[in-house]
Amino acid sequence: MLAAGLRELFMLGEDYVSMVACQDEIDVALLYALREAGAAGRQSGGLAVELNIDHRHVSRRISRMNKRMEQEIGENIIDKHGHNGN
Repeated sequence: MLAAGLRELFMLGEDYVSMVACQDEIDVALLYALREAGAAGRQSGGLAVELNIDHRHVSRRISRMNKRMEQEIGENIIDKHGHNGN
């Protein structure tokens, strides 16, 4: 349904991106899992199982992290592809 891959904004530094985009350890784990997946991304259902959260929360967390990065640097950090993302 949803695959999300990180944009090439890690030139900013992983610590900086984590500090700005993440509110808790689940956000950090989500960001790390997507970084590990590379350009291919991951399905939200698989991420939800891995992180032991509801699959709908994956999309919400991605949206919130993108909103924080948009406010900070004017760009999203995570691109969504698939069912509703393109």
